[in-house]
Amino acid sequence: MINSRLIIKLSIFLLLNLSHSLLHGQVSVSVAGDGYGISPVLIGFNGRSTEGPSWTDSGFLQYVDSLYPGTVRYPAGTQSNYWDWRTGTFIEGCGKTAKYIFTISDFVAGLPAESEIIYAVNIARPTPSTGISIFSSEEILASEATLQAKISDILDALGEIESRGRMPMAAEIGNELYFDSEHAAIYAANPTLYISHAKKLISELKSVYPDIRILLCTSKGGTVLRDYWNNEIFTALASDAAFEDMVHAVVQHHYINSAYGDPADVIDTGTAQKAIAEGFLYTAEISGDYDMVPGGIALWITEYGATKENAEGTWASGLRAAALTLGMLNLGNKIEILNFHHITEAPNVLNKDMMKAGPAGLSLGLLGRAARGKQEGYKLS
Repeated sequence: MINSRLIIKLSIFLLLNLSHSLLHGQVSVSVAGDGYGISPVLIGFNGRSTEGPSWTDSGFLQYVDSLYPGTVRYPAGTQSNYWDWRTGTFIEGCGKTAKYIFTISDFVAGLPAESEIIYAVNIARPTPSTGISIFSSEEILASEATLQAKISDILDALGEIESRGRMPMAAEIGNELYFDSEHAAIYAANPTLYISHAKKLISELKSVYPDIRILLCTSKGGTVLRDYWNNEIFTALASDAAFEDMVHAVVQHHYINSAYGDPADVIDTGTAQKAIAEGFLYTAEISGDYDMVPGGIALWITEYGATKENAEGTWASGLRAAALTLGMLNLGNKIEILNFHHITEAPNVLNKDMMKAGPAGLSLGLLGRAARGKQEGYKLS
């Protein structure tokens, strides 16, 4: 009988071998060394569904099941900072619109039984149920009273998910708050306020749900704002043992965009080779982002993918997604969770008109199936 470690090893090696043959030897990969621990729900997706398809669509739900998502992040990234979970859409008046409602009840009902939930909490803005307008003064929005109202709302959301039998494995405390923009609301480029509020929020969450994993908002490095935010967060963790003890992981997002590598459209073998290779090349260049995470703290990549449109709908995009995923794992075992962005809308993940998996959806579904339930992986060289 083949054991589970060999299954994941062979699945990954076969995919890499296909990528290697298409690259005509430009990238050489092999499995090396002893195995190391991995999360049994390693590979997942963001669950955004405000543009469709709806999580009440049976065809879409069958597709989601075929992806073997270890985790699904609700409601996903940027929109979580504007989210009213009670209505399953954006807070009225915030300037965001949605074609489809994305409620907790629909999400939980449609989620595969084996998948875990990452709840990206809305710490950025008070929801209508708090009685506090998002157009209040900054003094009111940053006040202790508003914070306590938001904490109560977040606890209610977790209670709603739990009441439906699917307690989230993790709570992610805000999304990309390190940008100096309206998106991050009162926390924009203000890690001091974030740290102060996060400590209080996390303490109350852990008092009710002691086993929930807490994910702090950090970033890859490389810009003044990102580096400043990260330095403040890591200093706060290092100087406060009680705070550090409550935090399971920090978060980074990584995208291959048109500013990276070769932007030429994939039209032949040569351009396909370059597109696929970018998955490994990109992750080889971000070792510093991995190394900055302190020992004892895990790293969850709650968004990653390729926003570069030069390979839309091609197998080069599927193999680039696989290479990017395996390259992330090759950085080391601080990485516990990888959430591709995102299940819906993105044509490389889902062709929603045909309700068929796109190239990235197919390749990530293969990796998700190989990883499901496994507890050991192998480093690549």
